[in-house]
Amino acid sequence: HDQPAAGWFLIDPVSGAVIESYMKVNGRDWIAEIEIRFRRDGTIGLWVPAEMKETYKQQRGTTWVTSLDGRATYANFRRFQVTTEEKIKAP
Repeated sequence: HDQPAAGWFLIDPVSGAVIESYMKVNGRDWIAEIEIRFRRDGTIGLWVPAEMKETYKQQRGTTWVTSLDGRATYANFRRFQVTTEEKIKAP
């Protein structure tokens, strides 16, 4: 089912890079929140996710009965390259 959601982005005004993002989704008896922080990786020269935090809560009546918190950190970013070659032979 469709659920109402809200969120925001924190953008560097000079580079246009996304520094943080946040989203909250409200279900009928649950809430999900996800926050991501980004950082510039000097090795590959890109903004990459540094940390993601997630919270999920479920409600019964007026009581929150379940809460799940998660945290992920990211490191060791690498740039992968692929090269291809095509040779078409006329019949």
